Amino acid sequence: MQILRDAAHRSADMPVGTIEVRLALHVLRPFVREKALLTDYWKAATLEPRHPWSSCHKPYRAIVERLVAMKVDVESGNLP
Repeated sequence: MQILRDAAHRSADMPVGTIEVRLALHVLRPFVREKALLTDYWKAATLEPRHPWSSCHKPYRAIVERLVAMKVDVESGNLP
């Protein structure tokens, strides 16, 4: 979650579609159980050209909300 959180913070200024982000999304797949949420994050992470209003913040919040709803322990520092 920390990798995705950090990438979301940088995503308004730069593309963050890195191997680390891709791996973090892959690791979360069994816990999120909704592929669309992970796909939305990846699309936002790799969007080109970048626009000031495009970022990974909304997909990140959706992933965290899903994890919380599924009773997965999310560290307070990773909550949106």
